[in-house]
Amino acid sequence: MKTGLLKSRLLRYSAVITAAAIFVLPAGTSSYVQAAARTEAAQPKIVQATADPLALDDQGNVWGRALQSISVKEGFHRTLLMKGKGLDKVKSVASGNSMAVALREDRTVWVIEREDPTLTKEQVYVSLGDQVPGLHGIQKVILHGTLGLAVDQEGKVWMFESASRRFRNSIPLMKAQQLRGLDSIKDLAFGSTGVSFLREDGTVWIIDYPKSQYGFTMNENLILASTAKQIKELKGIVKLDTDSALSKDGTVWVWGTGMVATKQKNSFDTAVSPYQLPGLSEVTDLDNGGKHALFVKKDGSVWGLGYFTLRMGALGGEHPDEWKELFPVEGLSDVVSVSVNDDRHGVDADTAVKKDGTLWMWGIDTSATFHPKPLQVDFRTK
Repeated sequence: MKTGLLKSRLLRYSAVITAAAIFVLPAGTSSYVQAAARTEAAQPKIVQATADPLALDDQGNVWGRALQSISVKEGFHRTLLMKGKGLDKVKSVASGNSMAVALREDRTVWVIEREDPTLTKEQVYVSLGDQVPGLHGIQKVILHGTLGLAVDQEGKVWMFESASRRFRNSIPLMKAQQLRGLDSIKDLAFGSTGVSFLREDGTVWIIDYPKSQYGFTMNENLILASTAKQIKELKGIVKLDTDSALSKDGTVWVWGTGMVATKQKNSFDTAVSPYQLPGLSEVTDLDNGGKHALFVKKDGSVWGLGYFTLRMGALGGEHPDEWKELFPVEGLSDVVSVSVNDDRHGVDADTAVKKDGTLWMWGIDTSATFHPKPLQVDFRTK
């Protein structure tokens, strides 16, 4: 398979996805009313969530946004989640720029289809799509729009296509391709200046994006053909995220052109070298969305750093925000994981999963409503 064909397909998809995202995201067409007294179904115990939102429960089921008029409980978030069609036996989910995939228990990778709210009669937003060919024995997947990377059980890295059926016009998915020169990999992340890879020995390696007068540009051909180089400042690392690394001692390192690292907007052509974030320790989980990052500490508290939305902006305009130094997020405790949904997805929303399996969400939802404080998300089976 020629990589040039993959590039042309990705460029074509990006234009369609952008247009679709503008049309689909304001899904406020569903009417929300407060629930009256009713019989409560058992709530799922959530083990992973992305802020688009998708949620994975401890039974391997994936939950997505409800599309039809369904009541929500008083005091809960307006976003209601329902079980996705065919999305069972799932080990983890990954999402990015309106695309999503499911890593199933048999370690195969499948595209998650998203319904068009204006065309479908389905009640739930997500369903099982096509299997990605050429991926087997996978243990980790990440997405950047229609481009995905996967790590298999041997620590090898694969590039794959993740476009849903309606963006492919039923064209079959292309077969995954292996990245050469990478082994013993256990984690990886797309970043502002390159793709970073975590080896089992705790070292971090990066394949740089080419730089032009317009900044750094991701190029899948270069990713396939280039050799990764070590980021010498990073050692003893246990987890990667966008332009971020979590050390085994609970400290966090950041780098690149993102706002969290540079503290500036529109710094696309000026990258900073890795440095340790001051005043931050005992971190167990993190997510860096570009505009801001969230950190979970050992005591279950959540801390934020970066630019945070203050309120809804004027129609068609940007939402007012402000830079905040490291601060505790109010209303959250006993948290185990977080997800940030800003630069990577287009909607400014954050989520947190608690030890008891409940899901909490705040920020701007898909109905263009701003929630300044975390609210629990409700789940419905019908």
